[in-house]
Amino acid sequence: MAPSLSLSNHWDTSQPLPSPTSPLHGQCSPNNRSQPQLNQDFPSDADGSCYTELVPGPQSYVERLQTEEGSVGIDPLRVEDRNVYFSMVVETVSSFKPSRYQSLLMPNKNKPLEVGILRRVKELLPEVDPKTAAKHITKADCMVARILEVTPEVQRMMGVSSGMELLTLPHGHQLRLDLLERFQTMVTMLAVNVLGCTGTTEERASLLHKIIQIAAELKSTMGNMFGFTAVMRALELPQVSRLEQTWTTLRQRHTEGAILYKKTLRPFMKSLNDGRESCPLSNTTFPHVLPLLSLLEKSMAVCEGTEPWETVEVGVDVVMQGRH
Repeated sequence: MAPSLSLSNHWDTSQPLPSPTSPLHGQCSPNNRSQPQLNQDFPSDADGSCYTELVPGPQSYVERLQTEEGSVGIDPLRVEDRNVYFSMVVETVSSFKPSRYQSLLMPNKNKPLEVGILRRVKELLPEVDPKTAAKHITKADCMVARILEVTPEVQRMMGVSSGMELLTLPHGHQLRLDLLERFQTMVTMLAVNVLGCTGTTEERASLLHKIIQIAAELKSTMGNMFGFTAVMRALELPQVSRLEQTWTTLRQRHTEGAILYKKTLRPFMKSLNDGRESCPLSNTTFPHVLPLLSLLEKSMAVCEGTEPWETVEVGVDVVMQGRH
């Protein structure tokens, strides 16, 4: 911070204060007494590293406001970023467009939970390598969260460079809703595939095993805590966890997967929700932001009962672990 000024010594108090658009760090004309003369003891600000309200650097908030006031009517896409700052846009419409979605698995006209489509998905899952499925889920998660494939135009609209910052800001409301919707639809899709499996108990146990393998890949290989949490939430739903015959068959036919789920994945998920566990930043592509999302959008979040981060004992710790 620059040394404080003595207003009585360096300002002409008989003259009005300068307007917000008047330059503050140029030499004042002797004939223009409305602009205050600055203390000559101010440090040099040639490189813009010193920030003060009186001598703003080139990236200061004061200069940003001045520039925005003077750039009305200018096409923001045709002006260089270093010269003009852009006002962020408050989004009110979801980025999801279900009516425009196209897939080889679905005809243009399809009914919700159509049996033929569910059967086709059930047939495809065993054929897909868990690591490949985890990569696909992670890419989709990062695109929704605006971590990947963020154009300069979208960055200008957001006012920040990444969705990870936007979701913490007031105007990130719509992004938070989109992420919560992405999370909930992933949970529902996996649960419906398990519960809607019309085959034998062995087939359902095999599907359960594949989902557990995908969860492990999301956690360890991809470092996608958002996707991992969604898969684990699906496996922990009461409707899925009480399929006693299926879980018994899983332990008999896929013992390694059953042990992985019980001894590694579930304890890690609990520690993550309690704020006692986190992943190294070098191995994380998408942090555990669900506590932050659900707390900031409490009225919109869908959950079963009270979440661990809603308790006074661990609430702040969980949110801070996710943000770190």
